[in-house]
Amino acid sequence: MAAARGGSGVHRVRRRRAGLVRTRLLRRSGPARRCLAFRRCRHRAGGQARLEEVPPFAELLAALEDCVTSGALSAERRAGAEFSCWSAVHGCAELMVHGPLRGAEPQVVRAVAERVVDDIIVGIQG
Repeated sequence: MAAARGGSGVHRVRRRRAGLVRTRLLRRSGPARRCLAFRRCRHRAGGQARLEEVPPFAELLAALEDCVTSGALSAERRAGAEFSCWSAVHGCAELMVHGPLRGAEPQVVRAVAERVVDDIIVGIQG
């Protein structure tokens, strides 16, 4: 039946699984709680990881620097762009896992995700 609906069952299971992982991490104490969804964080004294040490965030920083180097993003617009990008993507994911897009058909989810990415690009390029 899921195949008849374009594989929505698979996407629903993936979104549910992501929510369960998040719930398990929230139940833990210590670094896992402060480092939700980040793998292999290196913690500094006091339990705080530097953002550039968090692998997914480091990848975002590197990608933005590559955009500046290639001329796709001006140095003026680069400052702080990582927070806009990170917030938009994670806000979209939150809507997909816990919000109104939970259970939406895969084509709807994909269209929303593509729109968010397009809007991020327009926004940071100014």
